[in-house]
Amino acid sequence: MSQYNVRPLQLDFKPSLRLACAQLLIATLGIMVLWTLDWSLWCSLAGSMVIGLATIRVCRQQRCACAAGNGLQLDARGALWRRAGGQAVRLQLLPSSYSGRYFVLLHYRDAGAADPSKVMAECWPWQPYSTLLICADSVSTDHYRRLRVYLRWGVRFAKPASRRFSTPD
Repeated sequence: MSQYNVRPLQLDFKPSLRLACAQLLIATLGIMVLWTLDWSLWCSLAGSMVIGLATIRVCRQQRCACAAGNGLQLDARGALWRRAGGQAVRLQLLPSSYSGRYFVLLHYRDAGAADPSKVMAECWPWQPYSTLLICADSVSTDHYRRLRVYLRWGVRFAKPASRRFSTPD
């Protein structure tokens, strides 16, 4: 529990124009680099198709993440929950999370997940955390400010997962 007085907060995501523009800019720069290399026409076309299809896939995933019922929820006790597909999963935030003026980068793991050190030993490589990027224009201004204040003053971070790759004792 934190000493920070938390009012319940519900963040419903909407598509971010800044993120979409950044994705398109990066894809355009990648395609331009491909065409400036001294490769054959077919290699440049294939690379451009891969970059274009990957950009379309990422934009569709972003749109699906903004569907009704998906988002973050902060309860009165200071626990952070992620809502997706009608299910709510409690999150443990990691200290590597970042809160900035234009975006928030949440590094988290599910609170109910198995012990990361045991799972990492069984199936390497395994990432002990997930990442969620929240742009400032993908939620309301007041909710974004409250999330940043919570991350700055009210959160107690989980201990980072062990990076041991040997079998646990």
